[in-house]
Amino acid sequence: MQIPHFRTIVFCLAACLFAQGVQAEDDLSLKVERSAEAVRQEILAAAKLPGGDVVAGLADRPIPVWIERSFLGTNDAYSGEGFRYVVLRVAVANLTSADLELRREKIHLQSATQRVEVGPGKSREYRSVPLEIDWHPNRHPYPQSQLETLRKIKIPQGKSATFWCVFFGLNGIPVIPQMTLQLEFEGGSHADADVNVQQKARLGLTEQRLGPAGCLTAFTVHGQLNRINSEVLAQRILAASEKGSQRFLIEWSADAKPSDDVLFGWLLGTTSPDHDQNPLHLQLPILPSLRQLVLCRLPKDNADVSEWEEDRRNLFPGPTQAAVAALREVYERADTPTILREVRGGHPWSRYAALQVGGSRLGPEAYAPLMELAHGDDPEVRRLAILALGNQPQAEQYLVDLARGKDVDDAALALRGLLATTTPERQTLVNGLLADPQFAVPREQVLRLLMEAYHPAWNAYLIASVHAVEPTVRRTALQVLQQVGHPDLQRFCVAALNDPDATVREAAFLVLVDSEDPATQRAALGYALQQLSAGDVTDACLDLIEDLRESQAAPLLIAQLGNKDAPRLRMIEVIGHIGTDRHCQQVLDQMATLTPDEKVAALGLTIELSLETRLNAAREAAKSDESPVRDAAIEILKQIGNDEAVAILGGMLSTIEDDERTYLCMALGEIGSTQAVRQLRDYRAQAVKAKNFRAIRDVDEGLREWRNGLPGWNFVEAGNLHVVGEDLEEAVKAYSLAILINPELPDAYSSRGNVLLRRNEFKKAGDDFKRAHELDPYDSQAVTGIAIVQAIEGEWQSAVKFVNDQAEQFPQDRFYPYNTACVYARAVENLKKQPSTPELTEQIADLQKSAIEHLKKSIDFGFNQFDWMQKDPDLASIRDLPEFKQLVRNE
Repeated sequence: MQIPHFRTIVFCLAACLFAQGVQAEDDLSLKVERSAEAVRQEILAAAKLPGGDVVAGLADRPIPVWIERSFLGTNDAYSGEGFRYVVLRVAVANLTSADLELRREKIHLQSATQRVEVGPGKSREYRSVPLEIDWHPNRHPYPQSQLETLRKIKIPQGKSATFWCVFFGLNGIPVIPQMTLQLEFEGGSHADADVNVQQKARLGLTEQRLGPAGCLTAFTVHGQLNRINSEVLAQRILAASEKGSQRFLIEWSADAKPSDDVLFGWLLGTTSPDHDQNPLHLQLPILPSLRQLVLCRLPKDNADVSEWEEDRRNLFPGPTQAAVAALREVYERADTPTILREVRGGHPWSRYAALQVGGSRLGPEAYAPLMELAHGDDPEVRRLAILALGNQPQAEQYLVDLARGKDVDDAALALRGLLATTTPERQTLVNGLLADPQFAVPREQVLRLLMEAYHPAWNAYLIASVHAVEPTVRRTALQVLQQVGHPDLQRFCVAALNDPDATVREAAFLVLVDSEDPATQRAALGYALQQLSAGDVTDACLDLIEDLRESQAAPLLIAQLGNKDAPRLRMIEVIGHIGTDRHCQQVLDQMATLTPDEKVAALGLTIELSLETRLNAAREAAKSDESPVRDAAIEILKQIGNDEAVAILGGMLSTIEDDERTYLCMALGEIGSTQAVRQLRDYRAQAVKAKNFRAIRDVDEGLREWRNGLPGWNFVEAGNLHVVGEDLEEAVKAYSLAILINPELPDAYSSRGNVLLRRNEFKKAGDDFKRAHELDPYDSQAVTGIAIVQAIEGEWQSAVKFVNDQAEQFPQDRFYPYNTACVYARAVENLKKQPSTPELTEQIADLQKSAIEHLKKSIDFGFNQFDWMQKDPDLASIRDLPEFKQLVRNE
């Protein structure tokens, strides 16, 4: 039975986040030749990592085998139907007295349950699928052609060879199998490498406990974390968790190498209740649910990845900040003696966290250790100690003396400490300090400190700053008054609109634009219009004008469109909101002076204009040599959707670039009118004649969009589901309803014909296939369906000629050659019913051979429904052929 083409497309996207330069040692060529000593040095360098001593002996073997990179994963984590594979970057050094030669078939990966040969072998399932490798700058899957193991690898004495090895079809359990790479050289020499032991050595993991009662477990990665050695980290986390630890910090040393990005999501997900639901993480060892896990000092190439933006709250630049986050809850609940104990003798990270979180809660007994830390050498600890002293009455004079000193940084720090409490006495002291002309901290910096620790007692200083001599101080004062919500803020800002300094005026305006007071809005609007008249167009001005729908600003904005430095894209958007039809037309009149993005925005204004104007604008835009402008024209024409718009779109089909044609065909499909469908089918005929396969696919996408928009298409899909469920009677009913609703839908006829064919209702099936072919000569199921019926009815020669004549219309279609094979097989079936003659025997043999050849062609194009192939009644006459059985066996 011919295979129906249900016209379903699955898109596979491989995201490429960003590209960086590749260092010399990251040469990923199929083979890299170096000295044997270079590999020895790599091994010895790994042996120096914590826990790396287990590989030190490898360097002295006659044939050291070192795995520089490793990746264990699956090609389809989300469906659960993919295959598992391992990618290894293997370096082999020759320290023997003779040259070595290694053949590809002598490379194997041995686990506890299976022995796997290198490469995809004859399996079509494994071929051609791009594979991931351990971290690399481009972060995209690699084509297998770039990961292929060479058939023969020669390694001269004293040299080394580095090459790829890929192993497919590993068992799903255990998640991280114990693996040994086995190499057998010509002449009988052997060498192997324990993959797991080597990757554990490359991890370089250390562990320490800190915080009250050692409640925080901190790991440091000195080497590289990858998917295989992730098991080591998982085991250490689990062991600590079983001992009661629920808070974890993982740090990467300065020399640590980048890791697979999925590993960070795996770690960060441990604090989420559904952390074990991500299919990508199911490929990795199970981690327990944790109360807190923070990561810090990630390798730069990992820290820059934006995909972890949602987890930034658990990522930190350094271990002290990470420790604060991990221990905050602990220190917020800890009693004073506990905090003081950590301040006095804790680990540097936990001491920092104790001061940061609990320093303000320490009582008089903490005065002496805080003073000692304030005079210490650690600048961060000293800073936190000084801030904590702000809550110690005994330290008040020390802070005042520090604030009156000449060191500006110390003076600012002391002021921050003094602002920690706001007793009347402290207010008087601080105000006196601020009034001292010898106070060294710049006024602008003081304003920001007062904002952080605002109290009404500082109002006099803030208001006086609004009238300061320095423009930067006046501007900062307005911003601070806004942040603290001063009741007279708007009055100060309205007055500041006349400030001699432009930055102060702009700061005042930015405050006023958020006001809901009508009088204030009028003042801000007057300033905005004044700025526009002077040619100073800012986003804040545009936002206010748009919010207030101030139409008198439209001519001012149009006058500024000639200024290339102005934010013209935003200006055009605002004109669209506040302007009249005349204003929009005036923007269109300046199209030639605009950039492509600005032209697109201008075309967006046409929605407010007459149909004729929209068509004319789109017609001109369709001729543009700028892709975004043409896309905008397509969108406008799609929205209009009349015959004139369709004619313009049809004219674009032969001139548009390949990358845009899919969008254009989809637009015609969405319009879905008789004229639009005719344009698509006419263009497909041209594409078939020109053998433009990409254009053919684009047209198919457009026609698919048209079909999906028809009400009858739902019944075609319902019929398809009935076919899958072997309910052929209900399938016929569903397809018949589709025909009743949309008699112009060829798929409904060809699909019903296919079901009727399975029910041996050949006459009715033939009529349906003919009608489908009349509606769409490019319906491949209709073409092969007509031929199958002809073959069944004895007209096998006409059937074979018909499918062969039509074949060029369906290039690279995996179903057409399969269904053509069904035609040949039905022809064989018919001939076998006739009296045997030598000529007939030869005809049957030729037809059988052609059927097998077409099945092979179908498989080459991607056909993979082998279970159906073995039970398809159309192929019954060739199923016992050795060639057929071999074909199925190979797949």
